[in-house]
Amino acid sequence: MSTYQHILLAIDLTEESNGTLLEKALKISKDKSCRLSILHVVKPIGYTYDRGLTMGLLDDGMKSLQDEATSQAKSKLAEIAKENSIPEDRMHCVLGKPANEIIKLSKELNADLVIVGSHSNPHPLQYVGTTVRNITDKLDCDTLIVRR
Repeated sequence: MSTYQHILLAIDLTEESNGTLLEKALKISKDKSCRLSILHVVKPIGYTYDRGLTMGLLDDGMKSLQDEATSQAKSKLAEIAKENSIPEDRMHCVLGKPANEIIKLSKELNADLVIVGSHSNPHPLQYVGTTVRNITDKLDCDTLIVRR
C-alpha cells in the first residue's frame, strides 16, 4: 500500500457516515500521518425532485429552501470538523451532484485516497450505489469503499 499524503472523506451527514466512515478516515490519516479533508455535497433541490430538469429554474421560495439546507449542512459539517480537530480549511460543503463534486475536489486537493460509504443493497450483484460507481471509474487515485 502506498503512503498517502491527503485523504478526502465524502460524508452524507447521517449518523452512519459520521460514525463508521469518520472513524475509519481518522484512523487511516493518523496511522499514515497525512492530511484529512472532509466533504459534504448538498444536492440541488431541482436535482433531488426531478433529476435535474429544473436546475437553475428555482423560484424564490425554492431558492430560500436550498439556501437553508446548505446553511444547515455547513453548520453540521463545521461541528463534525471541530469535534474531530479537522481544520476549517479542510472542510468543504458544496452544492452539486455528489459524484461530480467528489471527483472535482479530489483533483483540486490532489487527494491520493478518497473514502466513501456504500449503503447495503439487497441485490446480490449490486454492491455499491451509483455515486460510488461513478467516482471509482473517474478518479485518478485510490478509493476506499466502506460498507455501512
